[in-house]
Amino acid sequence: MTHEIYFEKGLAFYRIGDYDKAIECYDKAIKLKPDDPEAYFGMAMVYQNGKQNYDKAIEYYKKTIELDPNDAASYNNMGNSYLHGKQDYNNAMECYIKAIKIKPDYQSAYYGIGLVFQEVNDYKKAIEYFRKAIEIKPDFVDAYNNMGISYSKLKKYDEAIKCYELAIRYKPNFARAYYNMGLDYKEGKRDYNKAIDCYNKAILYEPNYVDAHFNKGNIYLELKEYDKAIKCFEKEIEINPKKKDAYFSMGYAFEELGFASDKKEFYFQAIKCYEKVVQYQPDFAGAYMNMGLIYVQIGGNINIRQGIDYIKLASDLGSEEAKQWLRRNLTR
Repeated sequence: MTHEIYFEKGLAFYRIGDYDKAIECYDKAIKLKPDDPEAYFGMAMVYQNGKQNYDKAIEYYKKTIELDPNDAASYNNMGNSYLHGKQDYNNAMECYIKAIKIKPDYQSAYYGIGLVFQEVNDYKKAIEYFRKAIEIKPDFVDAYNNMGISYSKLKKYDEAIKCYELAIRYKPNFARAYYNMGLDYKEGKRDYNKAIDCYNKAILYEPNYVDAHFNKGNIYLELKEYDKAIKCFEKEIEINPKKKDAYFSMGYAFEELGFASDKKEFYFQAIKCYEKVVQYQPDFAGAYMNMGLIYVQIGGNINIRQGIDYIKLASDLGSEEAKQWLRRNLTR
C-alpha cells in the first residue's frame, strides 16, 4: 500500500478509537515517507488524545515542527500536552506563544495561555487571554466557561454568571456551564433556588453528572429537606458506588431524620452509610465519630460501649471533636 493509503487508514482508525491500529498505520506511512509532517502530526494526536501518552505526543510534535517550523497547530497541541498532561506551565506557555507568533489570530493558543494563568492563580491575566480568544471566536464556549471560573475565583459572581450565560447562549446543552453557574449561585450569591435550577439543567443534559447530584443534595441538606437530599445522594451512588462523600452526606441526612423523629430505623440507615464510608476510606475520622454518637444516642450498654469505641477510634485518627467528647464524658 502507498503512504497516502496508510495515512488515511491511520486517520480512520483514530476517528473510531482504535488507537493501536492507528499507530501501526501512521508508523508505516512514516517509513514510506519519512519527511511527511502530517503523518508525525497524526501520530502525535493519537498519543495525546487517544493514549494519553504525553511524552510520546510531544516527541512527535517536535518531529513535525522539525519538518515544518511554521506549524502553529503542532506548537498549540504540544502546549496542550505540556499543560494538561505534564502540568509543565513554562513549556506550555512557550509553545502557545510560538503558535501565536506564527498565527496571530490563533484563538486556541490564546485560550491555552488563559488556562496556564488560571492554573497558576493569576485570574486577571487568565481573563485577559480568554477575552482575546473570544474576540477572535465569539462563540468560543469553553473560553466563556473558563472566564466565568476565573471571575468566580475573584469573587466577582455576577460577572461569572454572565460568562456562563453567554456560553449557554451559544451551546444550550452545555452542562458544565450550568454546573458552574450553580456553584456561583450557591456559594457566591446564596440563592439556593437558582442553584438547584442550574444543577437540574446540568443533569438534564448530562444525567450522570455526579458532582451536580452531590451539590444539589448538599443544598437540600442546608435547607433541612433531608428526604430530597437522600434521593440526590442515592442517585450519585447509583452512578458511582464508591463515592464516599455521598455516603457520608447521606448518613448525615439519615442521622438528622433520626434526631428529629427518634426513629431507630433512621439511625441504622445512617450507620450503614458511615460503614460504607470507612469501607472505602478506613481513616475517615468523621464517619467513626458520627457512628459513635449515634450508638450512644440509641442507648443501652452494648450500644454505648460500641459508640465509645468508635469515638476513641476517631480520636486516635486525630478528630478534635472526638477528643473533646471523650474529655467531657469519660473523665468525670
